[in-house]
Amino acid sequence: MAKTPKIIVSSAYSVVHPMYEKVLTTLHSCISIEQLESCEKYIDNFLTFVETETHLGIYPTGYSRTILSSYYGAKLRDEYNKHARTIINQSS
Repeated sequence: MAKTPKIIVSSAYSVVHPMYEKVLTTLHSCISIEQLESCEKYIDNFLTFVETETHLGIYPTGYSRTILSSYYGAKLRDEYNKHARTIINQSS
């Protein structure tokens, strides 16, 4: 079984934030309810990755995987809800 490669970075934020931006871009590209539902799984996978990956580098002072996951989870939930309302309003 292959070993998970270690990512050498100065902080976990420098790895996680670009991934968050990609998830956000994907969310904003959804134009149907079906795509939005698929994106929900993508969001869940991203948050699971943040919570469980141990090779993300050094976390900023006062932060941990759980705090970063909660922070990004709240931001993505708000964006998801806002975008869902936009899609529903366009469908009406």
